[in-house]
Amino acid sequence: MANRSAWAGGSLPGGGAFTQAFNAADLASLPQLSSVLSGIAFDNTVATLGTPDQFMDVSFVGAFTAAQTVASGAGIGLWLYTLAHDNVTYGGGRLVAGTQLAFSPLINSLGGIPVEPATGVTTFAGSTLGLTIPPRAFRLVLQNQTGFAFAATGCSCSISTYRQATNA
Repeated sequence: MANRSAWAGGSLPGGGAFTQAFNAADLASLPQLSSVLSGIAFDNTVATLGTPDQFMDVSFVGAFTAAQTVASGAGIGLWLYTLAHDNVTYGGGRLVAGTQLAFSPLINSLGGIPVEPATGVTTFAGSTLGLTIPPRAFRLVLQNQTGFAFAATGCSCSISTYRQATNA
């Protein structure tokens, strides 16, 4: 039998399909350069399929309150905050789940999702692929780096998790 590997769908909610990573209220009217710790927690320590997930893709769809001119370099910043050994604290403990704060996270950066520069922008979307995730409980942190506040509705962020299945 030859050894080989293949992608396997995720053990976290969604099973490889996209699943909501933030509550709608978490992202509603998020000001420029404000961050929010997701109100949704993921536990990657107990895998329903026997092995914790290794990777995730993040997809974001956003909206502004009015047409805007988006400058080059605009985007969405992402961080991964793991659950500390006290089983209460995520990340550095400064962010409260679902509460927006003018704050720039410094730990566990995942990079981000660029927003293409253009004029007359009311909605935008993007994704980032193949982000490594640890076998830990975690929440995502999102920072608005677009230059404008998000609209009260129309913003969503989802993840899809997966792993390598060896000898598949």
